[in-house]
Amino acid sequence: MKKIKKFHRHIIILSCCLILSAPSLTVAQPHPNDSIPRPRTTFADRLFIGGTFGVQFGDVTLVDVSPLVGFHITPRLSAAVGVIYQYYDDNYYHYSTHIYGGRTWARCYVYKNALFAHAEYELVNYQPYSFLGNERISVGSFLLGGGYTQWIGPRAFMSLTVLWNFTESPYSLYDNPIFQIGFGTGL
Repeated sequence: MKKIKKFHRHIIILSCCLILSAPSLTVAQPHPNDSIPRPRTTFADRLFIGGTFGVQFGDVTLVDVSPLVGFHITPRLSAAVGVIYQYYDDNYYHYSTHIYGGRTWARCYVYKNALFAHAEYELVNYQPYSFLGNERISVGSFLLGGGYTQWIGPRAFMSLTVLWNFTESPYSLYDNPIFQIGFGTGL
């Protein structure tokens, strides 16, 4: 399981590099942080989709597909729900598992539609590495933190979120702090 955590650190470093390079992509586009966002009037205007996708191959293989759909409740408050699926295979330990579950989160922008506070609950099910059998377990995590959104256009964004798991468990997939990189676009 420690190799899963190590993989997440590598993804975080790569994603941070992408986010830091993102301002160069927005030079010729209007930036939503320069003014108050336009009010969204219809239900469809308030919806957005996003999530994460990642792959790693080698001694450790990891495939992560975690889409989500969200709703802008107000110009500063958003909520989302999503599903989680990961396939993990470690050749060294001869261990593999399918990790699946769901998450829900709420995000409140506190400064110029860029800095936000974030609360999330995640529930995943997987078979932990064990010599005792094939029993699957479910692990819930209550995560709190904040982050930064980099707008790539009027409706598309990338976000970096730093979270703390307040329901730590010996079976948790995460070490504190937790770094997440996300992408989204309006419908």
